[in-house]
This record gives sequence, C-alpha cells and structure tokens, in this order.
Amino acid sequence: MARSRKSEKENLENRIENETAAEEQVKEETPETEAEGQDEEKKADEKPDLSEELEKVTEELEKYKDLYLRARADFENNRKRNEGIRQTSYTDGKTDAVEKILPVGDNFERALDAAKDDEAIRAGIELIQKQFEKALTDLGVTEIDALGKPFDPNLHNAVMQQPAGEGEEHGTVKQVLLKGYKIGDKVVRHSMVIVAE
Repeated sequence: MARSRKSEKENLENRIENETAAEEQVKEETPETEAEGQDEEKKADEKPDLSEELEKVTEELEKYKDLYLRARADFENNRKRNEGIRQTSYTDGKTDAVEKILPVGDNFERALDAAKDDEAIRAGIELIQKQFEKALTDLGVTEIDALGKPFDPNLHNAVMQQPAGEGEEHGTVKQVLLKGYKIGDKVVRHSMVIVAE
C-alpha cells in the first residue's frame, strides 16, 4: 500500500507537472495567437482608416480644385477687365492728344484763307495741312461730314439758326464754322454749325 501511495503520489506529481507544462505551453502560444488576432484586428481597423483617409484626401483635393478654379476665374476676369481698361485708357489718351492739336489744323485753314495773294506761302501751308490731315487719318481720326446733313446733337453743336434758303430743308446744317472730328464712334470735337430754320 505504501508503494501504491507512492506511485499515486508520483503519478499525481507527474500529472501536475504535465498540466503545468501544458498550461505554460498554452500561455506561450496564446500571446502569438493573441498577437495574430490583434494583427488581424489592426488590419481590419486599418481598412476603414484607409478608406477614411482616402475620403479626407478626396475632400481636400476637391477643396483645392475648387480654390484653383475660382482663382483661375478671378484671374481671367481681372485680365479681361484690365484689357478693357487698357484699351479705354489708350483711346482716351489718344482722344485728348488729338483734341489738343486740332486747333493747329484750324489755324492752317485760316492761314490758307489769309494767303490768297501769295502762291508760294499758300503752297507751303497746303503741304503742311495735308501732312497734318494724314497724321490725323493715321491716328484713326475722321472728319464729321456736316454740311447739308440733318442736324444731329450727338455730332453737331448749333451756335446759330438762320432762315432756310431755297432748296434747304428745315433742321439741316447750313454752314460749318468749325470742323468736327471723331475717332471711331467717339466724338473728339463736335462740329460748330449754323442750322437752317
């Protein structure tokens, strides 16, 4: 009996050792299994994180694309506005310059009228006047044709009215006192005229 107790005791000790060894082995394997489980969870968690990140990046891309398109549209609008301003400024500057030199042309006409007797002086003034008129034409300046035309307050400045003569219609330009000029559709100087009543 002592022997059987001893054997039972040894069996029990062996059994406890085996169970302890088995538990330790399970514990050693468990961290790997847990680690693998955690890796799988991380991978599963990463997929939604990647899709969330992709969504954020896509939203950000759309935001920057919208900002780019707005900036480009603003740039185009500014370019067009500046082009219009530049063109208007150029035309206004040219108009101002032409307006300042028109009295010179008027004086050439007066000089021609005064130099009726001296052919040499008259020929010289005519050459200068032709050169002056060519310079105006090169700048796009045209004379407003007024004589015999119906009075137009947009083109003519009536300084007097005279009774209509034979064959003259009421409201037509009877005489031009000072020539008018325009650049394109813009009037540089209105024609000073006498209108038939």
